[in-house]
Amino acid sequence: MLELNPLIMALKRYLLVLFSATLLLAAAACQGGVAETSPPPGSLGQAGIDEGGTPVEARTFEALWQAVEEHYVHYGLARDDWQEAYRLYRNEVVGTSEEEFAETINAALGMLPDGAAAWQSRADRIESERVDSQRYEGVGAFIAYRDVPEPHIVVLEVVPGSPAESAGLQAHDSILSIDGVPITDEEGITAVERIRGPSGSEVLLLVRSPDQAVREVAVTRASLVAFGNIKSAYFGDSAIGYMILPPAAYEGMLNDFLAHLQAFTQGGERPLSGLIIDLRVANSGAGWPLDQMLAIFADGSLGEFITAAEAQPVEVEGQDVLGSQTVPLIVLAGRHTQGLPEIFTGLVQSSGRGLVVGQSTLGAIEGVQEFPLPDGSVIMVSTVSFVTSTGRDIGLAGVTPDVPVAAEWDEVMEGRDPVINQAIEILTN
Repeated sequence: MLELNPLIMALKRYLLVLFSATLLLAAAACQGGVAETSPPPGSLGQAGIDEGGTPVEARTFEALWQAVEEHYVHYGLARDDWQEAYRLYRNEVVGTSEEEFAETINAALGMLPDGAAAWQSRADRIESERVDSQRYEGVGAFIAYRDVPEPHIVVLEVVPGSPAESAGLQAHDSILSIDGVPITDEEGITAVERIRGPSGSEVLLLVRSPDQAVREVAVTRASLVAFGNIKSAYFGDSAIGYMILPPAAYEGMLNDFLAHLQAFTQGGERPLSGLIIDLRVANSGAGWPLDQMLAIFADGSLGEFITAAEAQPVEVEGQDVLGSQTVPLIVLAGRHTQGLPEIFTGLVQSSGRGLVVGQSTLGAIEGVQEFPLPDGSVIMVSTVSFVTSTGRDIGLAGVTPDVPVAAEWDEVMEGRDPVINQAIEILTN
């Protein structure tokens, strides 16, 4: 890793101190207060239902219903449908089997907008907590799911030094089947569970790289911690710097970002004519340095985090780092740009600081909060969104690129990427 010079180190410390308070306030807004609410229509009473006389299924449904009503950030748009869900399903949950109860709960949640809320049974919650507390065992690849032209898993990035890398898997590859069993639309992203397995065991994948024949790849699973890193390129003829940020944030990512910027500019001695930040596979939540990245490139009032109860403005005092406040800037985005990177993309565009090139994002930025339910299950509710200074709710509308380029991640490859080529052409001309 490049050593940061004292100026960059000082700026990094300044940015961390200056904007930690802003994001702490935003984080507090993300937790949100409890909005005043009326009891559900037709309920057995107020929130404190008589637990001795009401079946646990009914109490669980009541608590789930109220958690969505009180905390879902866009509840105003879903109010009528959610009240109808209460009327349809409240009495249907009593006396059901575990499977029937789950089907009824998911049917009710299906009346909400996509991404509004998700339910996890007690058994699934316990299993996820157990798995999360263990070291990850698998092949070492960040993935996503696509259903066209057939159901398949897309490799977003391969973890350095992982079994996947050793077996020859690369970003942009598509996994079509696992141990001879094709991936189906019904299982979707949960097909990843079939790729994971005990360390030392082998999994056979049917893989297709862009414009290449299908091949079988045998991967021996291992115990590992998944992380990526920033990759960069410098186009010397046009003095354009390029960085692609990994799917997940990691400790020291901001440090690496500044190091690449320093290398591009040779410590400020060689100004850039343009900078491309590729966020097409970046989908981090917690840990992604949104506050510091905004301070490097933007300035002023950028918008506000919103919850069902309040709004928290975001004000940025920009700091120029090696010409960062004035360098022509392009952000590459697409369907896999989610979380805080999606907010950053929207703010670069809405503030007029730079252009967005690629595909529209999906609005997957809403913060999620868990609420425990009486039967031991949990309801996960989208409680936070972000509205730009131009009034665009990114959680609802996503980000529409200034320059659309219809190229999916599994359709491009290194050295032949029309999205990057379009960005270079814009900056060059």
